[in-house]
Amino acid sequence: MFNYTRGKIICVFLSVILLAVLIMSGCSRTQKNSPAGKLEPLKLGVLPIEDNFPFFVAQADGMFTKAGLPAELISFNSARERDLALQAGEIDGEVADIVAAALLKKAGTPVKIVSLTMGSTPREGRFVLLAAPDSGIDQPADLKGVKVAVSEHTIIDYVNYRLLAIAGLRPEEITTVNIPAIPARLQLLLAGQVKAAVLPDPLATLAEKKGAKVILDDTQINENISQVVLLFREEVIENKA
Repeated sequence: MFNYTRGKIICVFLSVILLAVLIMSGCSRTQKNSPAGKLEPLKLGVLPIEDNFPFFVAQADGMFTKAGLPAELISFNSARERDLALQAGEIDGEVADIVAAALLKKAGTPVKIVSLTMGSTPREGRFVLLAAPDSGIDQPADLKGVKVAVSEHTIIDYVNYRLLAIAGLRPEEITTVNIPAIPARLQLLLAGQVKAAVLPDPLATLAEKKGAKVILDDTQINENISQVVLLFREEVIENKA
């Protein structure tokens, strides 16, 4: 269940902000036509999911301001939108995953992971494969040939395949449908327009409370299949003026 405690939020945030401060101190991030030495806001791309909760709490509690680190959280509904913004230089960094980092580098956008923010153990971070209410799906075997809603080429896609493979399904028995926007994926699942979907917390918990059935949960397996990282464009870290 979604139980990311405030104490843990603060610990994760502090480890991240210390790294971010080091990055900022190493960059000449001054605004044109602004007082000398004034830092530009560090623009971070975030999604409405558990992984990003520490950053929302930090912003709400004024932690960025108190630490002397101006930061602006830019929200996106899908990992693809977030990654495109990073590639376009619209954001400096993002809370993402190792899959995203690899794909960004492959697409020609040099990025550097500066911190693991969640996923040091299988119990951290929760991705859930859920069946729609009244879908008749009760166990992994019922998903053979059923299109599972995911965001293609993201950690969600990878988690779906790994969970089903661990549960005994063969690659040819696993099928998906691409629904990148997380809120849309939730709505379609609850409306029964897709029979199954993979969602992160807290939306996975919300779906469960509204009648969706948990089929597989990555915090309930022994294999650690998902990690969340903080990454920045290398340009920002090394030589952004």
